[in-house]
Amino acid sequence: MYDNNNMELDYYPEEEKKKPSLVGSILKYTVTAFIVLVFALVFFRIAIANDTKLAKSFIWTPESVAAYNEKGSLTVISQELSGYTLRDENGTVIESVSYDELSEDGLFKTGNFMYVKETKELLVTVRYNDTCEEEFCKAYSLDPNAGEIFVFELTDGEKTYGEYSFVTDERFVYHYKRLIFKNVDLDSAGKLVLIGYSVGNPDREKPAVKMTVYDSNIETEAVKLDKYLPAETTGDLDTPPYVKFD
Repeated sequence: MYDNNNMELDYYPEEEKKKPSLVGSILKYTVTAFIVLVFALVFFRIAIANDTKLAKSFIWTPESVAAYNEKGSLTVISQELSGYTLRDENGTVIESVSYDELSEDGLFKTGNFMYVKETKELLVTVRYNDTCEEEFCKAYSLDPNAGEIFVFELTDGEKTYGEYSFVTDERFVYHYKRLIFKNVDLDSAGKLVLIGYSVGNPDREKPAVKMTVYDSNIETEAVKLDKYLPAETTGDLDTPPYVKFD
């Protein structure tokens, strides 16, 4: 190559970029795959931790449909059961209570409380997994395909409510039961405890699950029924077709 003064100059071609080594490539893709796997596991855990749509829904019954048609509305309340602290006028703690949505053994989860004042129906969801079902079936020689393996009741310490219907749902390893208890007197209840028994367990002193689902010391919120109404609702309601009672 020559410059403007016709002087010969040395020419050095641009050095080729070094190709990554095999070990470096393997390491790079391994780290990337690990990061993707971690994020996938996190999102999966979030997905399975969330309850299904049915488990959180207001479930229409013939009673609530009739009450809605008669009145044109319903008074439905919900409650997030976390905990509370009571203090006297001097600020001294009288009582401090906290609740966990999981049972002590971790086999059951309860939540999604709702109450219909006009019909005195109480809705609450129970969740348990395949392992829980297998353990109780094995312990009491039950066939999970032959019918229900758990029965439930509510109690406020004085009154016991055992009449209920339910709808079911499943997601991954979890089984959901949306329980609808009948004729529950919420006004006179300080607390309501859900008790579940295995149908093969005659000892009622040792229930499968025993968890508080309502506490009058904790505030309630109004439930907006708009999103639970059938589309383009005009006039009287019919029981929505997706509600099938077992």
